[in-house]
Amino acid sequence: MTRTLKDPEVRRNEIIDVAQGLFLTKGYESTSVQDVLNGAGIAKGTFYHYFDSKMELLDALVARLADSTFAAVEPIIQDKNMSAPEKIHAYFDTIMQWKTENRRFFMDIGRVIFQDENAIYREKMLRAARKQIGSFFTIIIRQGLEEGVFSTQYLPEMSQIVYTVMFSMSESMMHLLLDEAYEGDMVADFERTVRAHEFAIARILGYGGELNLVDMDAMKLWAEVAASNEPSPAQRAGSSNGAHL
Repeated sequence: MTRTLKDPEVRRNEIIDVAQGLFLTKGYESTSVQDVLNGAGIAKGTFYHYFDSKMELLDALVARLADSTFAAVEPIIQDKNMSAPEKIHAYFDTIMQWKTENRRFFMDIGRVIFQDENAIYREKMLRAARKQIGSFFTIIIRQGLEEGVFSTQYLPEMSQIVYTVMFSMSESMMHLLLDEAYEGDMVADFERTVRAHEFAIARILGYGGELNLVDMDAMKLWAEVAASNEPSPAQRAGSSNGAHL
């Protein structure tokens, strides 16, 4: 029988797909290279042809997630009819709409990613996204400076700081969603968290207006998912896919 040779990029992505599912279900530390070999149905030599180590495999996965996030928002950068504040709004609208439409799935992923054993994975996601999405905000902030609506001396440092604040907001909200002992008004706490981070971002950028970045009606849908505490069909089936958190 003639052996079918796969395109190297296809094979590489298949290995990353398997690792992604394992990291999200078992945790990075608990997943061995052998687990990846078994899941992908490949030999050890094949694995080490593409990756020098499990850590390098994790780097590749995180880079791919960052690339896919950037691809989703890149058209916003190219839009010549939008002001800088409008582009920041559009970024949030694009990401939040996508996450809200798949909110039950993202809750499933969040339950795994925010476990202690996935701290390395989570930190690498932040670093990769901050570097790549940070470049996106550098362009927007530069435009805002040219338009006279932003005022800051430190570019591109401010772009990475802005992304870090945004990540902090997302992380704070996810912790609220995953807190099984929570008994307060989640939507009200969401709003306070969002407004505080919006205030911080506006001050960092030297922006005099208000940044109403998050649709609170969408936050009500997230709160409903947390209240129901129901896994998605994907979680019940034991499957895992990628996520931008």
